[in-house]
Amino acid sequence: MKTTKLFLTLGLIFITSLSACSPTNKSNEITNKEFINQTFLDLKKGEPNPLVMTASDHYSNGGVFGCVWSKNNIYYDENGMNFCLYKEADKYYGAEMKTLGVDGMFQYGYFSTKMKPSNVTGTASTFFLYRSNPHDEIDIEFLGKDTTKVQFNYFHNGVGGNEYMYDLGFDASEEYHTYGFYWDLSKIIWYVDEQPVYQRESNIPSNSMSIFMNLWNGKPSNNGIMAWMGKIAENDLPAISSYQYVNYADIYGKGRPAIENEDNTFNEDYVVSLYDLGFTSNYNYTVTKQDDRYDVSFTQKEGGYQYLAPSNYAALTFGKPKYASITVKNLSDFTYDFCLSYYDSDNQYVALDGEVVSENNTSYLRKKGSTCLYYSLGPNDKATFKSLIKEDVTKFSKMNIMCAPNSNTTGAFSIYDWFVYDVDPVNQEDEPELNMISMMDVEFYGDYEVSKTDDVYNVNFAQIVGGLKDTKVKDIAELTFNKPQYSVIKMKNLSNFSYYFTLTFREQNKSYMSTGGVCVSSQNGSSSYYKHGSTAEYFTFGAEDEVEFKIILNESASVFSLIEIIISPNASEALEGSFQILDWYIATK
Repeated sequence: MKTTKLFLTLGLIFITSLSACSPTNKSNEITNKEFINQTFLDLKKGEPNPLVMTASDHYSNGGVFGCVWSKNNIYYDENGMNFCLYKEADKYYGAEMKTLGVDGMFQYGYFSTKMKPSNVTGTASTFFLYRSNPHDEIDIEFLGKDTTKVQFNYFHNGVGGNEYMYDLGFDASEEYHTYGFYWDLSKIIWYVDEQPVYQRESNIPSNSMSIFMNLWNGKPSNNGIMAWMGKIAENDLPAISSYQYVNYADIYGKGRPAIENEDNTFNEDYVVSLYDLGFTSNYNYTVTKQDDRYDVSFTQKEGGYQYLAPSNYAALTFGKPKYASITVKNLSDFTYDFCLSYYDSDNQYVALDGEVVSENNTSYLRKKGSTCLYYSLGPNDKATFKSLIKEDVTKFSKMNIMCAPNSNTTGAFSIYDWFVYDVDPVNQEDEPELNMISMMDVEFYGDYEVSKTDDVYNVNFAQIVGGLKDTKVKDIAELTFNKPQYSVIKMKNLSNFSYYFTLTFREQNKSYMSTGGVCVSSQNGSSSYYKHGSTAEYFTFGAEDEVEFKIILNESASVFSLIEIIISPNASEALEGSFQILDWYIATK
């Protein structure tokens, strides 16, 4: 997670919101929904497991932020987790904690903390959800200059302007109170001591986000932020904010167990799979998952630095790692550098040397650089690159791949395996295995022409703008489900144009039962999840693309009354086209 970039963005948020803060208690109509507290992290028990939450350290966000994050400014006592902000040698040092990786991302539900903010003028104490791309955010913010008020705020796809200052009727800095919010597809309700106090229902965030808490001060040279926060009262430092719990429950009230701290026995035979973590990139890499590999395509400029990394690698804790090993195949007809970087928690480069096993003897270790190992990956070669790691490494702060061709070019490779040998494992309960119910033997009826050949559905459609022509699953009431989790449909667009692909699920009582969507893979990168509508999930289906769309389902349903596909033209004229359904299933508990 690029926290520096994240909070540069957040800093701009504060600047644009200064004039919008209003010390009024006027609100819109509030849904009287009972708040549910499920303890996710009990901070009175001490430091949370580093696989769940980590401290920001040794850097400054810049922008409107006037402090450097320091993990040494976080301490634990009988009251819980405490953040400290102080000044030393003309620098301010604050504190921040955040959840990690995929397991630290949350979509919808009940979120709260029991806390006591700093009352030092010029400081901000916060509890919020955040993601950077796209920028979604839900905030609870206290300003030390007046802790009888709390500001609520949110962003969706970078659009804000939703600041609201609520008058508490008490001084929050004097004792611990519970502050939280309920969030679903259509609304956010903020709570104080489990009582609903404010609600919004427009442009609601829809993406999963991480949990953050921090204590910071504004940059003294920024007049705008000083007007909002006030100049820091240096004589009152150090400033302290305290947190006792982080609570989370999904929209049905079910909590998520946190990984407990355990004294785990070292197991030198243990191997952790980086391959199983999946891959994320903020650069020009496109990753699609196949049955036994990840296919990666890239566009690279000569001398450029673009990276691909396994998801959530920073959550891994090591004993004495001996080596990391990755197996890849070059799908291009030219040779290029395949660079691997491994850094420890102090951002020191820790790969000592490398070894290569090459199928056609065209790949080799080219050189050991100061920042990575440079392997030469031969054309159409499948090779295993083994990187030797220092023994004193406890976790990685950076781990990535960089493809470095000698000229501007595009290329592709496949990843078959990637693991680190010699890891100190954390024992966790296995998730119950899901039951995959195939939808590849259903019949269709409606306006589209559907035929089946060699286990593939072929669908032809003729659709008008604004029309509701469709195809539906026949005899849907005969399908019963126990706690459906999601549905995945794999398709190929046979048309040379893109359009919206819309999928509707309704349960027996006619209520709409999907709660969001994800574009799992896109072969040519032209497809994506578009939006959650009032009746369906909308995806952009790219021209001649092969994709995998995932629809999240409400597990309370047992019998469906409707499963429907509608093509929605995103042009001004009617469309005629076709697509294939390659696979379709519903996952249930």
